[in-house]
Amino acid sequence: MSLVNFRNHRSRCIDTAADVVLLNGANGSGKTSIMESISLFTPGRGICNAVSSTILNNDVKNGAMDDSEHAAAVAWQVSMRYVGGAASDLIEDEDRLRLECYLGDATSGVGGKKLYINDNAVQSRVAILDMFNIVWLTPRMDYLLYDASSDRRKFLDRIVYNFVADHAKDCALYDKQSKSRLKMLHDRYGDDRWVSAIEHSMSGTAVMIAIRRVIVVRCVNAELPRSISNSFSNMYLDIVGDVEKLVSGFVDNFCKHLSDESNDHGDIGVELLYYTNNDVFMDIIDADDELCSAYTDIKNSVMCALREKRYKDRISHRSHYGVNRSDLLVYNAVLNDILAKYCSVGEQKSMLISLLIAQIVLLERYSNIIARKWGVVKKGLVVLLDDILSHLDDNKRRLFIEILNNLEGQVWITGTDLVQYKHLFNRCVLIDV
Repeated sequence: MSLVNFRNHRSRCIDTAADVVLLNGANGSGKTSIMESISLFTPGRGICNAVSSTILNNDVKNGAMDDSEHAAAVAWQVSMRYVGGAASDLIEDEDRLRLECYLGDATSGVGGKKLYINDNAVQSRVAILDMFNIVWLTPRMDYLLYDASSDRRKFLDRIVYNFVADHAKDCALYDKQSKSRLKMLHDRYGDDRWVSAIEHSMSGTAVMIAIRRVIVVRCVNAELPRSISNSFSNMYLDIVGDVEKLVSGFVDNFCKHLSDESNDHGDIGVELLYYTNNDVFMDIIDADDELCSAYTDIKNSVMCALREKRYKDRISHRSHYGVNRSDLLVYNAVLNDILAKYCSVGEQKSMLISLLIAQIVLLERYSNIIARKWGVVKKGLVVLLDDILSHLDDNKRRLFIEILNNLEGQVWITGTDLVQYKHLFNRCVLIDV
């Protein structure tokens, strides 16, 4: 991969042809920036939640460029060569990915990213989710279980859209619909036709978002006892929200219907998420009267709740009902089922690592299942771990590295003294930054 004008990397090429990439260097050398550049290929603002204009190299911001750089429209750029999944190591099967940022004029500060796959511009970075998944754990997430519910909700949604790319689109669509509804309530209050049309669309989107969230939480809870050693946290999740509560029973019936159809006798797991892709889901709903009736009832309930909140939403300029108010709760199963936010910082870190491990295991299983059952090309997996090994005791570090060594994907790890851990990895490259 290569970086141009990306934070403190004016121009840098990195050879990362290994299962594990260790980025070693002093604080402030740019290790996290390299990871951030990878994370930006997925929807959102990446691991640092930064706007595009703040990523631009300081020398470029201060005008230390030659004429050719002044003439270029691209502010910063990240390029990489991606060899598809675990299914092939053939050079012919590689994809060339390029992410460019345009800032417009020097004073606007407006950032616009454009993704190219094999030199062809794509409309959205959601397209990357059809090629590979990127998951991460960084120090910025240390207080995730303690901070606002919106951060945990976004965290859960990132997990979901690694399984179902449609989820990223639906979350963006729901946010847009919600803002449109609030604007409509403010500007054209009393015009039921327009507001009702938006609420009708919102209800369908909200139900799909809630269904996937409920399924993912159940899958993670089922996987945690199987994948997590006793050395890590014994924990479980719960998703709390009005719409999620409505769809809980529907998910049970949906799972039972699919199990009966496939003769799995109720033993259906993470592959259930495949059926929540929008097109697949609607085909199933349209073919079964009972499911269709239950789905319609839930949508109507959501629409009625939105209608009841119109006046309150108009006055406060906020939405008081919907999937935008849900929360992911994490409990410690050992310490009397207390909420994670009341646990120590070290215990919260252990919980986040447990969640990461369960997510990785589920993603690998899901990718294998849909490749075997439906012939879907197996997706790759990239794991970004920023300054994590130094915070683990010897036992947890050994167990964690063992899990990473068995991973069918690529792992990136940063640290200030990774030389001492290099021999613990099966196939790795150590890069001094």
